[in-house]
Amino acid sequence: MFDLAWSEIILVAVVGLLVIGPKEIPTVIRFCKNTLHKLRSLSKEVTDSFKELDPIDDLKKETEKLNEDIRYIVDLEGNLQPTYDLSDVVTKPEVKKVDKNK
Repeated sequence: MFDLAWSEIILVAVVGLLVIGPKEIPTVIRFCKNTLHKLRSLSKEVTDSFKELDPIDDLKKETEKLNEDIRYIVDLEGNLQPTYDLSDVVTKPEVKKVDKNK
C-alpha cells in the first residue's frame, strides 16, 4: 500500500522506539488501532447511508407528481379543464416491413 521496504519499516520502528520510549509503545499502538477501527466503521456508515439514498426513486416520485399536475389546466375563467394526451389525438402511421431479400 505504502510501498515500504523492510529496511524502512525497521528504521521507522527504531525511531519510534527512541522518540516514544519502550513503555509508551503499547499505548500508542492501541491508540492507533482504535483510531483506525473508528475510521473504518465511520467510512462504512457513510457508504451505507449513500447506498440507502435512491435518487431514481426520488425522480420517479417527482415525475408522477408532475404528470398529475399536467392532467388539468386552468382556463381563463379559472375552471379546471382536462388535458389531452397526444397519443389519443395523433395516430401513429403504420410501418410496413420491407423484405431485404427481394
